[in-house]
Amino acid sequence: MMGMPPAFHVGEYGNVIHEMTEMANVRFGQYAHSNQPVHHVLYLYTAIGQPWKTQYWTRHVCQELYNSGPTGFPGDEDNGEMSSWYILSSIGIFPACVGSPDYTLTSPLFDRVTLHLPGDKQFIVKTSHNAQHNVYVQSRSLGGEPYTLHTLSHDRLMQGGELRVELGAQPVTNAGGKAK
Repeated sequence: MMGMPPAFHVGEYGNVIHEMTEMANVRFGQYAHSNQPVHHVLYLYTAIGQPWKTQYWTRHVCQELYNSGPTGFPGDEDNGEMSSWYILSSIGIFPACVGSPDYTLTSPLFDRVTLHLPGDKQFIVKTSHNAQHNVYVQSRSLGGEPYTLHTLSHDRLMQGGELRVELGAQPVTNAGGKAK
């Protein structure tokens, strides 16, 4: 999907609509990030046991499709989905399955993010070796203990704590801890 030509067919629309040409112009293959129903798709790589592909593509989308310039917001913002996708993906967590109590983890974009939770608790995501070319998670620890899962429950997040993420330039393709 990501490596295919960005071809599109008008189909029932009868003419070209802006979502068709917007994503064809940014060279992400058939992945049309400007259309909200596909926002979970990059996280499916983690669900099938290839989290390094989720890490690569989510960072790539955050860095290439979002910026502070006039073209820095892909698609149109119908209900907050575009902003929410960016915020959550850049933190390194995403609710890939609506109704599930788990977040799928990816490569954080920022060195440190603090989520202020009820009861004066905080959940901190802190990265080391964060750089544009270091998009792959090498290891994670949660509360000082190794964390090998690729998901994090909402209940665990709400307890607060610190998730440390070490990043590197090469994918780790043999990391245990499958997604739930």
